[in-house]
Amino acid sequence: MRATEGYFSHDDGVFEPLPTASSGWHPKQLRGPAVTGLLARAAEQACPAQDRQPARATFELFRPALMTASTMRATVVRSGRRLTLVDSEMVQGGVVVARAHVLFLALSENPEGRLWAADGHPDPPPAGVRSDEEGRVYQSHGGAWTPEPADHYNEHAKAVWQEPLTIVHGEPPTPFQCVASTSDLTSLVVHWGDRGVEYINADVSVALSRLPIGPGLGVVVNHRSAEAGISAGTALLFDRQGTLGSASVVGLANADKAVTVGRHSQATTAR
Repeated sequence: MRATEGYFSHDDGVFEPLPTASSGWHPKQLRGPAVTGLLARAAEQACPAQDRQPARATFELFRPALMTASTMRATVVRSGRRLTLVDSEMVQGGVVVARAHVLFLALSENPEGRLWAADGHPDPPPAGVRSDEEGRVYQSHGGAWTPEPADHYNEHAKAVWQEPLTIVHGEPPTPFQCVASTSDLTSLVVHWGDRGVEYINADVSVALSRLPIGPGLGVVVNHRSAEAGISAGTALLFDRQGTLGSASVVGLANADKAVTVGRHSQATTAR
């Protein structure tokens, strides 16, 4: 069963995890994209204004989310003329295990003043490149895109291209759900080295100028620093039209439980 078939089934407000939702850190825990995607879905459904676009989101995975039934709740913190702020939560057994803060902004037009703009943008994989069973293609140091993680066990800068992930079985993912689930790969591209992923992160934040267009979304490392077991890094988010935003993570050293990149590669949720 590929991840594109869904992470959860849904019935009467209860979300039951499917086998694809299990984490590489522990088979009884949910993987990061499943959690962030469901939090994004709850926030979108709670936003009262349809002319708003998610522009900033912070996902906090502060307790182990288990492979068990979950419920979601969302609160509109503020809704004004130009913005809406929504908090969403994942609840298991009466306990909140993860939450998101999502800022929706009203669309308008860019001012006419001239500003700096980056030269070019990351190159997506060529159309038709085969992906792995996770729906991913990998790249190291601007080289060839391949579906084999084993090709990229090195110290070079990483990029990952992710096909759309279905969060709830039978529901096509929205563009924001695609951003939310793919943003969990920020820790992967920031922390993947020659020994796998040796850092674990408890959150990821995204900033967006627009939502992705068309299928697929890329994440490429942009910056990383580390000291005394704490890492901070950023990545660019891009599609076939260009760069659409950025994502940032902080991580804690977790070398004794390093994750092998492949079937289970998510580096989320500090314990």
